[in-house]
Amino acid sequence: MLLRIEIRDVPHGNAILKDWRIGRKSGSVFDKWMEMGHPDSFSPDMLSYLDRCTLPALHVREFKCENVLKLDYTLEPHDIVRMDLAVNE
Repeated sequence: MLLRIEIRDVPHGNAILKDWRIGRKSGSVFDKWMEMGHPDSFSPDMLSYLDRCTLPALHVREFKCENVLKLDYTLEPHDIVRMDLAVNE
């Protein structure tokens, strides 16, 4: 699915956009558990592995803002994206 976002009245300046994504490709403990063979019980090393797999993917973009910010995201089913925008005027 294509998600198109347009933000108006963004201050002019240098911007940093950070987005974190959790989905089937990154950060999904359920999908990692299924890849492991969906065991019923866990050893400490298995739990540690699953804990490390729950980190979301991070993507950082730097660019200049000039009043309107247009963003396109391609989302897979079950994806969750958090976006943080910082503009230095």
